[in-house]
Amino acid sequence: MGNQFNIILLATLYAIFNVVGAAIIKRRLVGVKIEEVRHFIQFLFDPFIFLAFALIMVSMFFAIKGLSLSAFSTFVPLMTGINFALTVTAGALYFHDRLNFYGYVGIVVIIIGVALVGSGYTALPVSSTSSK
Repeated sequence: MGNQFNIILLATLYAIFNVVGAAIIKRRLVGVKIEEVRHFIQFLFDPFIFLAFALIMVSMFFAIKGLSLSAFSTFVPLMTGINFALTVTAGALYFHDRLNFYGYVGIVVIIIGVALVGSGYTALPVSSTSSK
């Protein structure tokens, strides 16, 4: 049970850092026109974009750790579902994105799916030998 909690925690931490990084990028894009390569390069050198990339890299640490502890077919849908739910929530709260009825139904279905995937969790066997 403790390992299942760790898998869900890692998937959630992945999603939080990933969504915050993406939200920073989106916020910095407001009012910015990227029409040429030089505009894109200038955008990349914004300190907030560096911060966003760092947060996304931290999210990858949690993804890699989770993948090392769980089956691929369990962890990836779990982290993706949580990421999607947090992305839609951040979009609605922070960017004032609007969902229609079907969007809300989709979020409920995703949450149910994440719960089902989490309950079907399978740990990887621990190997006594290390691979080189």
